[in-house]
Amino acid sequence: MNSHRWVVIVGAILFAAIVGVMAYNAGIAHGIAQSGKMPAFNAPNPYPYPYPYYGWHFGGFFFFPFLFIAFWLLVVRGLFWRRGWYGRGCGGYEARFDEWHRQSHERMKEA
Repeated sequence: MNSHRWVVIVGAILFAAIVGVMAYNAGIAHGIAQSGKMPAFNAPNPYPYPYPYYGWHFGGFFFFPFLFIAFWLLVVRGLFWRRGWYGRGCGGYEARFDEWHRQSHERMKEA
């Protein structure tokens, strides 16, 4: 059963690669066909056009969706995992550590 799964995965990857290469070649061919139809301007532009996103930016399109997703993940975490940690904080491990420590010394005595 496992070998059939790998055959399907490899086949899907190969199919995606073939479709990607064909789409890339079709785009290149279309660009070459369209390049002959572009008008040629002899006069230079009267002034340089400003770059619309010039300067330092705070992350643009990556940063704000990341914050949105992180916010909602924290909200969901707070809704579902709050009861397990509420009231315990980081403490409460001393008793478990002492029990583990005692058991480890008992195992050392047995060996």
